Amino acid sequence: MAGRETFGGHTMRRTFLALGVAVTLLLSGCGLESAGSAETPPPGSSSLPPVDAGDPNPDAPTSIAALGDSISRGVNACATIGECVEANWATGTDPAVGSHFQRLEAAHPGQRVVSSNFAENGAKVADLPGQAELAAGGAEYVTILIGANDACDATPVGAVEFGSYVDRSLGVLTAAAPDVRVLVASIPNLYALWEAGRDNERALWVWGLDLCAQMLGDAASDEAGVEQRRQGVLSLIGEYNAALAAACANYAACRFDGGAVFGAQLGLDEVSAIDYFHPSLAGQKALAEALWKAGYDW
Repeated sequence: MAGRETFGGHTMRRTFLALGVAVTLLLSGCGLESAGSAETPPPGSSSLPPVDAGDPNPDAPTSIAALGDSISRGVNACATIGECVEANWATGTDPAVGSHFQRLEAAHPGQRVVSSNFAENGAKVADLPGQAELAAGGAEYVTILIGANDACDATPVGAVEFGSYVDRSLGVLTAAAPDVRVLVASIPNLYALWEAGRDNERALWVWGLDLCAQMLGDAASDEAGVEQRRQGVLSLIGEYNAALAAACANYAACRFDGGAVFGAQLGLDEVSAIDYFHPSLAGQKALAEALWKAGYDW
């Protein structure tokens, strides 16, 4: 698991190298004469104010662990390519995000809140039980956001198998700590992302590097076969989200977000200007807020 760096069918290292070249060209304007700098700010630029993290609440947990994929590692949320863990929605420390960790800190002023992040770049649902083993018994509150990489896979697992991995992971967590509270997030709506970026020349160019090619490949095309492929991914995301909800319903300790992340439908201003795929700082903030509202009131 530690050596895994896959993402959308490519190694993460290869993809980030290609993105590095692409971003350099984008910021210099090479090859994109019609895409002015006003359309998309430089990667990682932000003037976001600090988020009000909320009021004291002695009933809130004092420890949190994040499981999942690159979204929960803050990949491409900052000015440089790659992980920006401080900007992730779950355990981040950037005050502009208002992460769940920061909200727990606000709930316990003057008290130490412990955070752990076991999410992995490129992780798929098959990696989740291993992450759960690492987190088991170590946190009162666990977040799970997984499945986008599975949906982007050219040979994805079926929904039943997907759900079995989630169920196994929840079993590991609850067996180690019966009182743990687990928040399971839905998978983002990648079709809505394609709709938001299909007319953006920069997004089309970066997507051409094969980021989630099942959804974003041939992004400018309206051919029936291409649209059928996109609809297949969208349908699979729906099946996966149903599997997430069903697995969560088997455990009193678990709460599904009710489709909050899927329904958030981040716009291009909430997506990284590096890859037009991962949430930007503003996107991470939006996820933190949506999932906090959909989660526990403690």
